[in-house]
Amino acid sequence: MRLEPGADLAVVSADQVRDVVERLVEADQWQAEAPNILAVLDAGGDAPHIAHLLPPPQGRTLAQARR
Repeated sequence: MRLEPGADLAVVSADQVRDVVERLVEADQWQAEAPNILAVLDAGGDAPHIAHLLPPPQGRTLAQARR
């Protein structure tokens, strides 16, 4: 995916994770009684902002923080 200049990387990342979760639900690969989906992110993004943008309806976010 090529980003437009000035794009908010956290918003783009959150949209991508949300899209994957939605596709898992639509494909019946996740049901309400199943364990939460865990989105694991590296330290390359703004982890707190991404986690804030992804409220946990079906999942949780785990990210490595930058030092």
